[in-house]
Amino acid sequence: MNAARDRYAQVLRYVYALTAVVVIAAAALIIAVYTAQKADDEARDRVTFYYLASSAASEQLYRNTQSLQRLLTDAAGGTPETTGRPIQPGVSGTLYSMRSQLERLLELQAQYMGQQFDATLSRLEVRFTTIEWMAMDSAPPGELLDSVAALELNIDQLHRLHEIAAAETLGDIESQARLILPNLALLTAILLAAIVGGWFVTRLLRQALERQAQTEEALAASQERMHHMQKLEALGQLVGGVAHDFNNLLTAILGQAGLLRDHASADSELQDGLGEISEAARQATSLTNQLLAFSRRQPIQAQAFDLNELIRSMQPMLRRLISEDIEINYELGKGLGAVELDTGQMHQVVLNLVINAKDAMPDGGSIDVVTEWARLETGDPQHPAMTGGDYTRLIVADSGTGMDEETRERAFEPFFTTKPRGRGTGLGLATVHGIISAAGGEISIDSRPGGGTRIRILLPVSTRSAEAAAAEHVATGTRAGSETVLVVEDEAQIRTFLRNGLGSLGYTVLTAPGGKDGLDICERETGGIDVIVSDIVMPNMNGAEFMKAALNRQPSAVGIYISGYTDDVALQHGMDESIPLLYKPFELDDIAALIRERLDGASG
Repeated sequence: MNAARDRYAQVLRYVYALTAVVVIAAAALIIAVYTAQKADDEARDRVTFYYLASSAASEQLYRNTQSLQRLLTDAAGGTPETTGRPIQPGVSGTLYSMRSQLERLLELQAQYMGQQFDATLSRLEVRFTTIEWMAMDSAPPGELLDSVAALELNIDQLHRLHEIAAAETLGDIESQARLILPNLALLTAILLAAIVGGWFVTRLLRQALERQAQTEEALAASQERMHHMQKLEALGQLVGGVAHDFNNLLTAILGQAGLLRDHASADSELQDGLGEISEAARQATSLTNQLLAFSRRQPIQAQAFDLNELIRSMQPMLRRLISEDIEINYELGKGLGAVELDTGQMHQVVLNLVINAKDAMPDGGSIDVVTEWARLETGDPQHPAMTGGDYTRLIVADSGTGMDEETRERAFEPFFTTKPRGRGTGLGLATVHGIISAAGGEISIDSRPGGGTRIRILLPVSTRSAEAAAAEHVATGTRAGSETVLVVEDEAQIRTFLRNGLGSLGYTVLTAPGGKDGLDICERETGGIDVIVSDIVMPNMNGAEFMKAALNRQPSAVGIYISGYTDDVALQHGMDESIPLLYKPFELDDIAALIRERLDGASG
C-alpha cells in the first residue's frame, strides 16, 4: 500500500517537473524574444538617429552652402573678379560652420558604419577641402562660386539620400512595432495554453494514478483479508478438530459421572466429588464452545437465560484474562428479564468487549461491567430502529485511550483494527455486532480520545423466563424405555457410556465401532431395531452413508446423529437434514429425551 503511494508520488513529481520545464522554457522564450526585440529596437533607434542626425547635418550644410554663395556673390560685386580681394569675415565663419557640419557627418558615418554614403561623403569632403584652400589662396569669387555650386549639388544629393533612408527606417520601425504586441500576445497565449494543458494533463494523470493507487491498496487489503481468512480457516479447522476430540472425551466424562452419581450411595462426599467432576466437565464444555465460537464453527442453540448468571460464571475467567494493574468492577442490576440467544455467542460477546477494553489500557485502569433494565418506546429518537418494550442493557466501559470520530464510525467494519500488525484481526467488534444484530438487539459506542470507551448493548427481553427454560430442560430429562437401540460410535468410551446409561433406563443397547459392523448387526437383528444412533465422522464409512444403508435394512427404525463437529462438517458428509443431530458433549438425560421424542413421534 505504501509502495503504491510512493510510486504515485514519484510519478507526480516527474509530471510536475516536466510541467515546470515547459513553463520555464516558454517564459525563457518570451524573455528571449522580448530581449531580441528590444535589442533590435535599440539598433533601429541608433540607425534612425544616424539617418536623422545626418539628414539634419546635411541640411544645415546645404543652407550654409547657400549662405556662402550669397556672400561670395556680394563679395564679387555681381562680377567674377579674379584676385586680390581679401575673403570676407562672413565667408570665413560660414566655411568654419560648414567644416563643423562636415565633421559631424564624418563622425556619424564612422560611428554607425553607413557604408552606402562613403563615396558621397568622400567627394563632399574633397570638394569642401578644395574650397577651403581656394578661400585661403584668395581665389576669385567666381571660381569659388563654381566650386560651391558643385558642392551644393553633392550636399543636396546627400541630404535626399538620408531623408529617403530615414523614411524607410521609420517605416520598418512602425511595421515592427505593429508586430511586437501580436507576437507577444501569441507567445503569451502559447504559454497559457501550455500551463492550462499541463494542468489538465496533470489533473487527469493524478486522478488516474489515484485510482490506480486506490485499486492497488484495495487489492492489497483484499489479499491481506484473504490471507487473514485463510489463516482463520486453517486455525478454525485445527480448533474444530481439537474441539471434536475434547467433545468426545467430555461426553464420556459427563456421562460416566452422571451414571456414577445416579447409582452411588447418598454419601455426601462422593456425591459432591461427582458433582465437581460434572461441573468441571461443563466448564470445559464452555471453554470448547468458546474455541468453536472463535473459529466460527459453534453450533447456534438459542435459549433463554439470565445474563447476570452468565456474567457471574465468566468472572473467574475474565479475571485471569486481564493484568493485575486493571481493576474490573461488576454492577449487575436486579429484576432483569431473560434474554434469548446462544449462550456460547454471548460468552464471545462479553469476552471480546473485555479484551478490547484491556487492550485500550496498556498502562492499567479500570473496566466496568454493568447490566440494567431498560424500557423503550417505539420511535425513541436515540434508538429509532428498536421497537417499544422491555430490554436488558449491557454496558462495558473502560478508562483507556478512547477513539476519535473516524475510528468510532469504522469500529464495526470487518477487518478494521487500530492494533499493531499481528495483534488484531479486526473481527472482534464486527462479530459482536453481527451476534447482537441477529438477536434483534442494538450496539453503540460512546468514546473520545483520552476519555475512555463505553459500549452499550440492548437485548430484547425474552417472552420466556430463564426459570421456564430451565424447567423445560428438566422436563425433557430422563425417560425410560424398553426398545432396542443400536449405537454406532468409533470412540469406545462413548459406546460404553451409552450402553451402560441407556441400559440402566431399560433399553436394549447394541453397539458397533464402525459402519460395517453396524450393518452386520442390522442384518442379524431380525426382531427389529427401534433406534439407530450414529456418529457422523467415522473411519471407512461415515455416519451418513451408514444411516442410509441401515434404515434401508431396518425401515421401521428412527435415526439420531451425534457429533463432536458442527453442522457445516456434518453437511459436508451428506447428513440427512431430516434426522436430528445431537451435539457432543451431552449427558444421558439429553440423548434419552431425544430417543423418547423420536420414538413417541414415530408411533404417534
